[in-house]
Amino acid sequence: MIEKLPRSEGNSIGYEATDELSEDEYAEILADVEAAIDEYGSAKLLLDLSGVSDSYAEFDAYEEDFGFYLRHGEDMDCYAVVGDDSVLEWGTELSDRVTETDIEFFDAEDLDDAWEYVEEQ
Repeated sequence: MIEKLPRSEGNSIGYEATDELSEDEYAEILADVEAAIDEYGSAKLLLDLSGVSDSYAEFDAYEEDFGFYLRHGEDMDCYAVVGDDSVLEWGTELSDRVTETDIEFFDAEDLDDAWEYVEEQ
């Protein structure tokens, strides 16, 4: 299940996932980001995955994510990933190296720092 975070404003968008993201939920997040890109020219995303154990998304959601970055990678100012899983941290660091988007990982207890990062980019 996903919930849009109340601190979301303008092109700074935050979501919290409390369970593995379905393809439809991930598509909902990406549609919100795409709408921000259309309105503001760019978007900033915070995704709090600290309540998710194991894999954070269905396999089809990964395909959706890849296609989104092919279309809009240059339109993303930044992407903050919040979690408490070392594999997620590693994946975030790898994604940062292979995409044009500035992607940072934050530990679960550093959610406020992640928001500051997103809002200041």
